[in-house]
Amino acid sequence: MKTYESNLLEGYEKRKTICFSDKARDTNIEKIGILAPSVIFLISGFLLTKMTAVQYLTVVLLIPFIPAYIILHEAIHGAVYQLLTGQKFQIGRGKQGFYCILPQIYVYSRTQMLCAAAPLVVLTLLLVSLNVAVIINGSGLFLLLSLLLAFHFFACRGDIYLIKELYSMKDDRLLICEDEDGNNIVFGSHIK
Repeated sequence: MKTYESNLLEGYEKRKTICFSDKARDTNIEKIGILAPSVIFLISGFLLTKMTAVQYLTVVLLIPFIPAYIILHEAIHGAVYQLLTGQKFQIGRGKQGFYCILPQIYVYSRTQMLCAAAPLVVLTLLLVSLNVAVIINGSGLFLLLSLLLAFHFFACRGDIYLIKELYSMKDDRLLICEDEDGNNIVFGSHIK
């Protein structure tokens, strides 16, 4: 299965720009779908953890490590891009946040959806597994991991939005390229 094209194919024209501005992305359904798990993890973290002042301080001191999560999230996108296309990826920061792109190529919608879903799946499994291990072992890190899970679902909102938008178009022949802000420009064939 071909995953990308070096040039826009003949007969393709711009169909849509999937913009990652907060207004476009944050509809009520996305807010509920993302905020609900975030709030659940946050509340359960505080309710199920009896932490000392030192442990709370540790959580506060770990906040600067959130950029490490962001880099890991984008690197997972990049690893899947590179695995599927063999092309080098680029991580950057645009107007709407951080992004990982494949400059100068057009990927098929299935490739784009797999790349978008990768951090959501991988990091959710990792963080939930760590949370379960912490609960079983009775460690005081449950609050920290719950906070990370809450942040994780919030950070994946752009990926969820992109998957929803591409899936709703139901066309495996779509080609997608990304601009310097990480927005997705969707091209479709007018040839049936």
